[in-house]
Amino acid sequence: MTDKERIAEALAFCDMAKGKGENQTVPNELLQILASALRAKEEELESAKHSHYWYGTRFATLREWARGLGEESWHEFNCIVANGSKDVGIADIHAQNYNRLEHRAESAEKALAEKSKEYDRLRGAINGSGPRDLELIMAYEKSTAVLEKALAAAQERIKTLEGR
Repeated sequence: MTDKERIAEALAFCDMAKGKGENQTVPNELLQILASALRAKEEELESAKHSHYWYGTRFATLREWARGLGEESWHEFNCIVANGSKDVGIADIHAQNYNRLEHRAESAEKALAEKSKEYDRLRGAINGSGPRDLELIMAYEKSTAVLEKALAAAQERIKTLEGR
C-alpha cells in the first residue's frame, strides 16, 4: 500500500468516525486535526513527486547535452554534479564536512570508551603506592583528558555545522 493510499484510507476513517454521538471514542476535534495533518502530508507528497519529476527531466537533458560536448566536458559535468564545482580539488561541501566530523566524533567516542575500560582495568591492578604506579595513573589520566577534549571539539564542530 502506498503512502497516498494509506492517507486516503485514514481520511476515510476520519470522515466515518465523526459525529457518532456519546459512544464516540475519538473526539471530533482530534479527528479534524488528524484529517488536517493527513491532507498536509498528502500535499507534501505531491510536491515532492512534482519536484522529483521537474529536476529529473532537467538533469536528464543536461546529462545528454554534456555527453555531446566531449570527454573533458563530460568529466567536468560529473564533477559539478558530485562536488558542486568543475574543479576536482575544491573544498568539500557541507555534507562531506559534516559526515567526516561525525565519523571523527564517533571514532573519538569509541577510543575514549576503550581508554576508559583500559584505565579502569589498570587502575584496579595498580595499588598506587609506588612511584611507577602513580606515573602510569597520571599518564592515563592525561591521555584520557586529551581524548575527551578532542571529542568535545568534534561534537562542537558538528553542532556548528548542523546550525547552518
